[in-house]
Amino acid sequence: MVGRRSHRGSNNLQAPQGILLGFSYRYVIVLAVACGGLWALTSRQRLKAGLAAFVCTFALGYRTILVTANYRVHPSEIMLWGLFLLALGELPHAKQRMFRTPPWVWLFVCFWPLGFVAAIPGNGPWGRVPWDTMFSEFRDFLLLLPLGVVAVAAMARKDSWKWALTALFAVGTWIGVTGYLEYSFPGVAALFPAFMSNPDPTVSVDGFVRAGFSFWGGANATFVVVLSTPIAIVLWQWYGQGWQRALIVGAAAAQILGIYVGGYRSMWLTLAIEVVLWTLIMRRPLWATFILVPAAASFQYLGSAVHDRTASLVAILQGQPTDSSGIDRWGLATHAWQTIWKYPWGVGWAGMGWVHSDFLQIAANLGVLAGLLFALAYLHTLLRLARTVLFRVKQREARQLGVSLLLSFVAAGGLLLTQGVEVLPQMVLPVWFVWVLAEIWMQR
Repeated sequence: MVGRRSHRGSNNLQAPQGILLGFSYRYVIVLAVACGGLWALTSRQRLKAGLAAFVCTFALGYRTILVTANYRVHPSEIMLWGLFLLALGELPHAKQRMFRTPPWVWLFVCFWPLGFVAAIPGNGPWGRVPWDTMFSEFRDFLLLLPLGVVAVAAMARKDSWKWALTALFAVGTWIGVTGYLEYSFPGVAALFPAFMSNPDPTVSVDGFVRAGFSFWGGANATFVVVLSTPIAIVLWQWYGQGWQRALIVGAAAAQILGIYVGGYRSMWLTLAIEVVLWTLIMRRPLWATFILVPAAASFQYLGSAVHDRTASLVAILQGQPTDSSGIDRWGLATHAWQTIWKYPWGVGWAGMGWVHSDFLQIAANLGVLAGLLFALAYLHTLLRLARTVLFRVKQREARQLGVSLLLSFVAAGGLLLTQGVEVLPQMVLPVWFVWVLAEIWMQR
């Protein structure tokens, strides 16, 4: 169908079933989830350890378990539901102390059943949508609820923030390092045949050579990285020894390199916005000059392919895309707008395929009211978070944590606006995680 893109083809990026030391990646999934679960159960800090282990599953990417033709289970889901059962016994006390569920969540939940009603063949304008495809997209929103329960219960414990955010930063570093490694040395795949299917870089239409991130499943691995990079700010506060801070700087540099070689123009823009906002929040003109001026000056030395790719991003922002990717995405957004006007009640779960913008996709699938509610919920949370960071928090450590969460939440908004992460759990769960942590921190 013209103007409608499915995300199901992305599963072709699955890591191959080769052998590494006698194990396929499926055995590694089982082993990783089992080890994380046992660690959570045997540790005296069960939920704190379990939440950190859950965050580490973000590094598994497209390594999923096939259930039906259009439905796959990610290891993070399995661990999350296990932690949810573990957290139920401890939630009431934690919730009484520190958290109230935002009203928009329950209002948004009311629209979820309508997604199935709108997709009934008699109602759905595109005809019958496979039930497993609908349930797969519904599942990605449903996971927000157990994640909230687990995070609320876990964050009531001392050092939980440190464990969870260190794990997120470590995952971003792992993705950045391994992505750049296979980009620079494609032959490394021979050492890990079960995890790197095709590490050879690809060349975009503007001549930019992009990393494949084949171990994760695709260059959208950088979606996790752009969320984790701002965590370096609070880690600098938590880890004060010289060697620890040297590791933080090196890890942040590896993440930036990963975002660069990933070649996503929107991720470049998001990273630039994060850096600019950070320098403004610091309110230190000398430091801002020291960071921004060399960064701007180095742009001219990045080569013509980078300049052309940046120019194509500017053209997209002006509504005049010049390359096939930009034209395709602009067409998807235009078609989504037309669908929203024609079917304001929505076309049902997965009815629009993959629009590459969650705000548009929610409005098209669940209706205008649901789309407006979700967009306003994000903007309201962003403004509350910015106000809290800038005007209400004075204690240094708390403020650094708030700055990290604010910049990560800005990046989450960039992903929701320009990429569309609701179609796969490995893309949406890191966004939900940042959103939940931001809400908990504000209510703490």
